[in-house]
Amino acid sequence: MPDVFQGREAFYRTIIQIERQQEADMLRQVDCVITVGDLIADHMAEQWGIPRPVVVRNAVVLAPDQPPDVLFERNGWRLLVHSGLLTTGRNLPQMIDMLAYLPDDVALVLLGNGPLRESLQRRAAMAGVGDRLLIVPPVHWRSVAATLAQADLALVLVESEDRSYHFSLPNKFFGAVGAGLPLVVSAIPEVAHLTRHYDMGLVCHQPYDPQALAQVVMQALQPDENQRLRANAL
Repeated sequence: MPDVFQGREAFYRTIIQIERQQEADMLRQVDCVITVGDLIADHMAEQWGIPRPVVVRNAVVLAPDQPPDVLFERNGWRLLVHSGLLTTGRNLPQMIDMLAYLPDDVALVLLGNGPLRESLQRRAAMAGVGDRLLIVPPVHWRSVAATLAQADLALVLVESEDRSYHFSLPNKFFGAVGAGLPLVVSAIPEVAHLTRHYDMGLVCHQPYDPQALAQVVMQALQPDENQRLRANAL
């Protein structure tokens, strides 16, 4: 049976601790190297001097083909949505602060749970935007797309805090694409590359700056732009 190396593991923190020479030796001994993104494949081929790895997306087909598990409160709002664990590395506090720079008819839905839930609620209340923050419990993965599809725009703002995050292609990205939502994403390479390639969203180069983030969000919410990006995402 041929040996296969799952390239995504090379970017996990545990693998990063392995000596580079040992890793290179292992890669040269296997019959096939698989990874999850084109830019990761290019990086691996250049760094280790190996044939370009085969790219297999780490995603399942998601589509809003059934009713959502939970209905978002609309109240006349335009809804931004973020899905996934409420933890660090996602610019979540900046999303809360961003609301102060957006019109009162724009609200933020956080679909998920996690250790930052209470601190994010307190932050929103202190900023006077608590009524425009909706935190919704996680839903079954089969209904993620249908649930997200209720929103007007998805936020995928992963921070580039280490090599694993920098090269990540997170599930929240594919969930939003499956829902047919326009995107505002951070400039991590794989996510930004696919967003630009398919012209289905805008890249924010300063997601740590709430005002700059708000400006990009407002651009993506403009009716003509939002409709164009949505058509490309579907």
